[in-house]
Amino acid sequence: MSWLSVRYIPGFATDLTSWTTTIERKGKLRQQVDAWPSRTTVTLRATLREEELAELAQLVAAIDFAALADLPRRGAVMDDTSEVSVDVKEPGQTRGFRAPLLWWAWCQSRGNRQHLPDFDFVPALRLWRAVDRLAPHHLDGPGA
Repeated sequence: MSWLSVRYIPGFATDLTSWTTTIERKGKLRQQVDAWPSRTTVTLRATLREEELAELAQLVAAIDFAALADLPRRGAVMDDTSEVSVDVKEPGQTRGFRAPLLWWAWCQSRGNRQHLPDFDFVPALRLWRAVDRLAPHHLDGPGA
């Protein structure tokens, strides 16, 4: 059973490839990539080491899931930006969010505070970057 699920949903782009990476507590990683423009689905697998799982657990613990789920606190977002969704399944609860993390990172890198949420999204961005680094298929480009 998966513990952590991270999905990348592209925004308006020439490459509409999306993927979902699921990770089990025992370290099994499975990634389903819906490739564009071929419209094929590829499943990739990897095994994470204990220290990698511990890193992910620390990153998950630092995320303010309630703030990320609070739409009014997220501020204005341009249409068709890419989104990252995260679901964490733990005994008795599932926590998650869907947010334009890469858009926020881009705005922050350019000093544009107008489009940033009123909470610290960086812990969620760090989780995204760690999963992207550990998974077989990676995002290339801005925000990666």
